[in-house]
Amino acid sequence: MVAFSLSFSGNARSQDVEQELSRTDEVYEGSYVNGVREGYGKLTYEDGSVYEGEFANDLPSGNDETMLFADGRRYQGTFIEGQMQGYGTLEWPNGDVYVGTFNANAITGTGTFFWQNGNVSYKGTIEDGKLHGLGVMLWPDGRRYDGAFRQNERHGFGIYRNADGSSYRGFFESNRRHGDGVFEFAEGLKEFQQWNSGVLVARTPLAEVSRCRLEIEGLRWMFESDECINGLAHGTGTAVRLDGLAYINNGRFVAGHMVSGIISSLAGEVSD
Repeated sequence: MVAFSLSFSGNARSQDVEQELSRTDEVYEGSYVNGVREGYGKLTYEDGSVYEGEFANDLPSGNDETMLFADGRRYQGTFIEGQMQGYGTLEWPNGDVYVGTFNANAITGTGTFFWQNGNVSYKGTIEDGKLHGLGVMLWPDGRRYDGAFRQNERHGFGIYRNADGSSYRGFFESNRRHGDGVFEFAEGLKEFQQWNSGVLVARTPLAEVSRCRLEIEGLRWMFESDECINGLAHGTGTAVRLDGLAYINNGRFVAGHMVSGIISSLAGEVSD
């Protein structure tokens, strides 16, 4: 059941009428057009949440509207057909802030999180409120991760930079290093590493092996095998480009030439 309480003086046009609508679960103060909420108004929900802004076709709709949630959160941004949709800012009582896109009331799309607990920030893609896709995470001590996330975890290719200037460029699974990568020490030395669920299983200093020289498209690579001949790469194995930005697993080489294998890149970057 809906009860109307109307208060207006003579000759007022329908769009100018200020009304109060009381329903079983909410209270509305604002304007109506032809019996539906239209224009500016204030809607208080049963749980104490309050929306203040523009209405269209009876629903919150506008580009710079405000919702104060009963739990203390505050949203400022776009509403479409009663939902947070498009660009906006959501603040939590503890000081956490999200600035970015929303879809059907969910934090989805691209945006930036600022967390007060540890002052960590994230900028990138989000799906249903979770870090998912490509993004950049920054820590106050200088650490930085650029790369792929899945369900709030580092997952896929990424670059993890430490505060001391060292970095790891490679693959992650469930927040742990997993697979192939290149670690660069602060002083510039590099090594090719292989990981299994966060456990380092193999490491090789990244330097040219004089008896197994390999050059591909004008760039030098590291390759080592007992089968090398005449100072040239020969045999089957892993080759890593000396700049650490590419590698070949299970490649086949004959007299310094690659005859089979797939070059995998470690050069991915995420812009912030």
